[in-house]
Amino acid sequence: MDCQIEIFNDIFSKRDKFIQFAYYYLYDRPAAEDIVMDSFIYWWENRESVKDAGNVQAYVLTVVKHKCLDYLKMKRIHTDTHSRMFDDAVWEINMSISSLEAFDPYKIMTEELKDAVNGALSRLPERTRRVFLLSRVNGMTYSEISEREKLSVKAVEYHISKALKILRVELRELLPVAMLVYSLWHSGMC
Repeated sequence: MDCQIEIFNDIFSKRDKFIQFAYYYLYDRPAAEDIVMDSFIYWWENRESVKDAGNVQAYVLTVVKHKCLDYLKMKRIHTDTHSRMFDDAVWEINMSISSLEAFDPYKIMTEELKDAVNGALSRLPERTRRVFLLSRVNGMTYSEISEREKLSVKAVEYHISKALKILRVELRELLPVAMLVYSLWHSGMC
């Protein structure tokens, strides 16, 4: 046991080198420090089952490597999610601009447009349509829809994104105006 404590103290005294290694990949000093400390704890808790006790530095460095990989993969997932949300937001802004530029109030109240919207919405999968309408027509937040439909917020985001992709293709430039007509029509104003 005393030998293991000495090994631990010796390696722990070199922790800055491990932190530098992690920082090189993460560019986040606190995260690098946390990963290195977690790696030391992991080694200490599993030291009895480590097969190659003679090369503890390599073992700890391997643990640091795997924890860095996990951290970066999780960061990539978060970045991808934010990127998709940003892309959807940019698309919505662009659609608003183009729709407003082409907007003619005298032409939007036609039966043909109502039929186009209803047709496109009817071709959505049932749950996707329901989630989309709760968001866009009823103005419910993702959290409210999540509670009402017994879905996770991520599932609500998925259904909204799926509906937008399908409707983008089916309605192209008409989507924002079409949703206005749809909500007015269902409220009895058209």
